[in-house]
Amino acid sequence: MKRVLIPVAVVFVVLLGMIAVGVVGQIRAARREAAQDAAYERIAAAHQLELSVASIAGARRTGQVSHFALVPSVVPPGVVRMDPSVALADDGVTDLYAYGDMKVVVNFTGVPGPQPCAGNPCLRDTALTVGTSDASGLRHVAIWVVGPASPDVEAVKRFWVSASFVRVADAAWFTELAAQGDIYARR
Repeated sequence: MKRVLIPVAVVFVVLLGMIAVGVVGQIRAARREAAQDAAYERIAAAHQLELSVASIAGARRTGQVSHFALVPSVVPPGVVRMDPSVALADDGVTDLYAYGDMKVVVNFTGVPGPQPCAGNPCLRDTALTVGTSDASGLRHVAIWVVGPASPDVEAVKRFWVSASFVRVADAAWFTELAAQGDIYARR
């Protein structure tokens, strides 16, 4: 009987060892994945602008070309994120530039309506001097600020009052940020 139990015990010990190795491997894999996720979250938090621009560029590549068809000729100083939005005033295309909780709303339309800045004080309410085939009907821009003011609100306002717009394809800063965001988005 002892001779039968010894091989059974050996098989049991080997099987138990294999299970233990598998469990340890799963624990290590889960820890490694959690560490990678945490590292990605840190990267995403530190590079919101690049990731949002990459997302916009990706949407534009798939045919969603009206948002961010026109952008400032230089990167807006202090901006941390860019997002498309539903039209917030009149009809048109509304793009958001976020500075923390404060956002600059850039609303492009064919013609200005009675409330070009949705009842907010306009920083700018003027005809566009540049057009694009991506959004050929856009001839007017209205710009205003929403949300709690950031510490650099006056510098932000000064930028947007005089910012010149260019086609997104002509904005080197946009292309560069999109490329960086594509790199950061890879996991």
